[in-house]
Amino acid sequence: MKLFDAKCNDDKVLQAGQLLTQKYPHSRVVLVTEDRILQLKCTSASLESSSVKQLEPSLPRVPSSRSSPHSFGETAATVRHSGVSELEPKPFDAVHADIQEVETVLTGILSRMIEKEMHSIYAELWPEVICVKPPWTFIGVLTVLERHWVAVFRYMFDGRHQETVKSMRKDYVSLRNESIGDLILKISYLRGMTQLLESVSIGSSDVSRLSSVKDSISKIAEFLNSQTQLRNCAPPTGSQSNSRFHKRTS
Repeated sequence: MKLFDAKCNDDKVLQAGQLLTQKYPHSRVVLVTEDRILQLKCTSASLESSSVKQLEPSLPRVPSSRSSPHSFGETAATVRHSGVSELEPKPFDAVHADIQEVETVLTGILSRMIEKEMHSIYAELWPEVICVKPPWTFIGVLTVLERHWVAVFRYMFDGRHQETVKSMRKDYVSLRNESIGDLILKISYLRGMTQLLESVSIGSSDVSRLSSVKDSISKIAEFLNSQTQLRNCAPPTGSQSNSRFHKRTS
């Protein structure tokens, strides 16, 4: 088995799983995670993965008792509150967290680039001139790029990128993360920003960060596309079918 090339923390976890598989070839090695994106990556690494809920039925039962509060049965019972089990996977929690991480890394890269270019034009006066004061959010750096494009950033980028940045800032603010469609559109914009950054000169450390970000974006996009396909293939319930039929005939 070829070891997974470790470029980020997820990859290091996968590599550890592969090493355990090689060390114990006659044992079952399972990566237990609620992260759907990491589960998808396990498939490409030939590593078995499972959520807690999926794995629970195959585990040997430890009799639960009041004197053994740490037994599996007791733990599974005590995590329930208000009728909701914390063991149930939350499919998009990990996606939101990963997108925020991507935004944070891209914001850092863009912030360093903005500060450098603003200083080259306005010298020590740039903090007084800039439209949005640092530290910046992702929306903040997009706003800075758009507002100072003519005076500063048009010298760095191809002319067509101005409209890209403008539409990205306008649409990104309106995305509410409440649907797969919103998340897919957000990922497409983040991928577009990585491509825009690849066209300019950035520091060597930021080149490495950008490579890691591109890998994360690919993972997120793969997961969202798979979820879209699953939802499109799911048959409608009886009530949904009836309501659609009535709409057509009314």
